[in-house]
Amino acid sequence: TSAIEGLALFNGRLFVADWKDGSIYRIDPAAPAPVQVGRLPIGPGTAILGAAADSVGDLFFAQPDSGIIYRVAVGRLGARDFDPARDVTVFATSVKHANGITFDAHGHLWITGGDVDALYQVGPKGGQALVFAKDFSPLSTDTTMPVRGYVVNGVALDSKGNVYSLDTGTGAITRIAVKSDYTAGPATVLVKDSRLLGADGLIIDRN
Repeated sequence: TSAIEGLALFNGRLFVADWKDGSIYRIDPAAPAPVQVGRLPIGPGTAILGAAADSVGDLFFAQPDSGIIYRVAVGRLGARDFDPARDVTVFATSVKHANGITFDAHGHLWITGGDVDALYQVGPKGGQALVFAKDFSPLSTDTTMPVRGYVVNGVALDSKGNVYSLDTGTGAITRIAVKSDYTAGPATVLVKDSRLLGADGLIIDRN
């Protein structure tokens, strides 16, 4: 009955949220039995997609139907009196179909639109997310591809500040330059390959 999509990493531990009831679990790879450390204020069966941790360890989760990014303060994780109504706050809004999320080095949160052809970003203080780029990731013409609608899915940033997104239905990864004022520079298809059809998340390593 559990469904888990996003995965956040902080200080060598993993964090996930379960669609079944919004429970947040911590997993230590050295002793990987999940430990419940909180719960999101959502109804049973509500989808929770992207997950990320910021530089201090606060957790963030994307809820696509509402377009909300929730924040959970690291200091409340695992508290006996954890209360979703008090300990979970709305960090960002206006991202319908919010999917993949990741932070850049300056604390801006990047959010993909999933089946909306748009990439969003919001500053370190949160608030209403802004469209960074749109209409750059076309829908696959292959109508037999069951997940062709997810045109802006995974998201990652490299050390130079470029942002990347993944089109699940076409297997294309697009790189977009990020200008100093957080407007979009040139967009380039880095790779498009049938072996990436159905791919979802993205991550870039330190190199």
